[in-house]
Amino acid sequence: MRFSASETGFDASEIVDAGDHGAASAGHGGFARAGRHGRATALGDGVAIAGSHGTADAPDSAGLAMAGPHGTATAGEDGIAVALGAGSSATAGAWGIAVATSHAAHLEVGHGGIAVALGSVRRIRTDARAIAVVLDAVDGATELQAGDGSVIVLRHRTKAGRPTGFDFHVSGPAGRQPGCRYLWRDGALRQLGESLPSPVSPVAPEPRLWQLDERLADTRRGHDTLVLCSEEVVEPNDREVLESGDLALRAAQWSADPVSPLGIFGLSWGEGDADAVGLDRAAVWLLVRVPSAVGVPTIDGCAVRGVVKFAAGTILFAGAPEAVIGQLSALGGDCTLLVSRSFCAAGDGHIAIAPRNGMALASPGGWAIAPDGQQARADAGGIAISSGGAANAGRGGLAMAFNAGIATTDDHGVAVSDGKRYGEAHAGDHGVAIGRGKFRRVTAGVAGVAISRGGDAAIAAEEGVAIGLDSEHVQAGANGVAVAVGGTVSGGDGCLLVAIAPDWSSVVTARVGVDGIAPDTRYRLGG
Repeated sequence: MRFSASETGFDASEIVDAGDHGAASAGHGGFARAGRHGRATALGDGVAIAGSHGTADAPDSAGLAMAGPHGTATAGEDGIAVALGAGSSATAGAWGIAVATSHAAHLEVGHGGIAVALGSVRRIRTDARAIAVVLDAVDGATELQAGDGSVIVLRHRTKAGRPTGFDFHVSGPAGRQPGCRYLWRDGALRQLGESLPSPVSPVAPEPRLWQLDERLADTRRGHDTLVLCSEEVVEPNDREVLESGDLALRAAQWSADPVSPLGIFGLSWGEGDADAVGLDRAAVWLLVRVPSAVGVPTIDGCAVRGVVKFAAGTILFAGAPEAVIGQLSALGGDCTLLVSRSFCAAGDGHIAIAPRNGMALASPGGWAIAPDGQQARADAGGIAISSGGAANAGRGGLAMAFNAGIATTDDHGVAVSDGKRYGEAHAGDHGVAIGRGKFRRVTAGVAGVAISRGGDAAIAAEEGVAIGLDSEHVQAGANGVAVAVGGTVSGGDGCLLVAIAPDWSSVVTARVGVDGIAPDTRYRLGG
């Protein structure tokens, strides 16, 4: 994946958004995002993301395509396609990666590709020398069609939902016939004729929304004065624990004179000059309810906007900048009015594009893009993309970091890092982490998938999938799947280990806890 930026940032045609019923398309190097009923198409090196009823295409070979719960995602020959919802389909071209984070109707990859279904899948098809893993093979409902030399792993469960074992296959002369359709039924793959079983009708999952902190639930704009301030401008002795358990702030010194430096400074409802009150330097932001505030027109002789100061207040919320922005946005704050020379914040559904060498922040449903800088953050439902590295996304979001970057994501996100030999990719529980360079480490949480095309290690937690192509080591947790092409492999109790020769001439499998295979011990093919 590449990243394109001009000397002055992105043109309007390179970043496109659409309403709930709209369609979005982008030019070379651009991004496209559509609403719930829309269609998104990205060209060049872009990213295409569609809403819950949409379709996403990234026809260029370097693109990434994602789809909503009822959508379809297609990526070019070097792309990544992710189906994010029930009933979605994902297709990746040659050397691509296709991942379904929940039930998917269809997964398909080209020659040498990787397909992983973290839930159940209706149909999965691969070309030659591909790797396919299904963590929830459904009796009578999982269909497989694999190319020559492809490695297939199917994990099955009891009715109670606990994993019971694995079914392993290699397509070829000594295994399943390449190109033929097989159905998983009664604990075995059975060759299909022309007739196919009726499709499974998936149930769409409940959407994960940003949760408003309970202490903010009774805060109303127009009735309360809510001030956003930096933890770093508050002295330790300014804090006081009240009988109610709330944490109060009291300025050590106070003057009601607007030009006096005495008091605690912040922004009314988070709207104004962020750098003037130290928000650009703070890792923790505070939301403080104050009984009264004094407007501050100037600081050190320079005019400022939105700045207030107060003598006392009650801390209602404290957290990372993107989390605080999410709370503000949910309460009606206009985060697009939070202005900084070093970062840009976006309100709900807006786009935040950082200044040169700066950081971007986005609220729920927003975008965060740092074309030149080294930080981009997005909370629930957001997208974070950074050219210089280090992109973070909240639940349901996408984080992409290039050059020397690190990409992290929360519970339901996707993290893709293309930082070559200096990059890392991390994913939270149920997430996806993909590294496309010589990475130190690619990790995923419980029931997630970590995929690395080179580097030191691909690591997944319990019931997760770790796949390494030419990586030094691949590791998965208990009842997971670890697949290594040319490297060492290890796993927790019940984990299936798959070792593939670098030239794909031989494949060996073993399960931890069986035939002397010890947990958390490295094994290599042939010794």
